[in-house]
Amino acid sequence: LLAILLFGFFRLVRYLIKTLPVRKARRAAFLRMMPIIEILVGLLYVLSAIPLVFKDHPDYSPLVLTIVIVGVVWVSWFAIRDFMAGIFLKAGKVCRVGDHVRLDGIEGRVKHLGFRVLEVVSSSGDEIVVPYSRISKQSISRLPKVDGLARHSFRIELTPEIRPLEAKRSVWKAALNDH
Repeated sequence: LLAILLFGFFRLVRYLIKTLPVRKARRAAFLRMMPIIEILVGLLYVLSAIPLVFKDHPDYSPLVLTIVIVGVVWVSWFAIRDFMAGIFLKAGKVCRVGDHVRLDGIEGRVKHLGFRVLEVVSSSGDEIVVPYSRISKQSISRLPKVDGLARHSFRIELTPEIRPLEAKRSVWKAALNDH
């Protein structure tokens, strides 16, 4: 009965999040957090139900609790590892949104720092999702984002044979290719 009530409660919460007047970004954040909250509450429900199920055999309760906890940790180990690596990478400010990064053959601009992954947009427009555990095992090359104007210079050799329109295109292309 409690499981059915919890299910109904979470359906009601999801309905309220979708219908109440809330900013779009906040609504998206709430909806992203709901599965995590539902899993944690469900796990607490299962852990609290084990002693009730084994009340006739109280010696089995600690063993079953241990098996359930070890099983959950084992099944979610990759997510836990990515999440913990993300905490350390974010706390160390290894990279920020807008930085240009290069790691293990992947190069592009950081679009988003999620809970478990780093989203990178390559120069061709591809979105690449990199788990934090992969980043924590290797070095990362980072060119920080610079707000406002930044002074850059590049050198183009112009020979007398190059016409002015071709020189202009060369300068324009070099300026757009320079980070």
